[in-house]
Amino acid sequence: MELQIIDQNYSLSLYGVSGIAVNRTFAPTGMKLMGEMWEKIQAHKLKNKGINVWVYEANEHLFTGVEMEEVPPPGTGLEPKEVSLKKYAYYKLIGPYSKIPAAYEEIRTAIKRQALNTCFPWLEVYGHWTPDESKLETEIFICLV
Repeated sequence: MELQIIDQNYSLSLYGVSGIAVNRTFAPTGMKLMGEMWEKIQAHKLKNKGINVWVYEANEHLFTGVEMEEVPPPGTGLEPKEVSLKKYAYYKLIGPYSKIPAAYEEIRTAIKRQALNTCFPWLEVYGHWTPDESKLETEIFICLV
């Protein structure tokens, strides 16, 4: 595993939908929120960059969003979210989404080994979809204190 520790600003301006992953049900909650988000984007024909971003926050709060080509007009039902990381752990997973939980275990171990402290938010940035699961890309960003 090649985990990078980056001490440089990373920020995103997103629009999307948020909710609570009750009992840490992040994957099903995220899929539901992402479906709601894309329905709103398509219903309003909003131009976007097409990259899904999941933002994990304290107390099981989850936000799913995308960067837009322009600020959506009022009434779309999309929430704005500014995300900024000053220092973070970064890992890029190439392969099926089913490998994400194992990647997190390795990331946590590497962070602990380096005696680093985490904070929120944590991000997953999903590359463009491809039916070949071996080519799927997921970037993981974990806020560090």
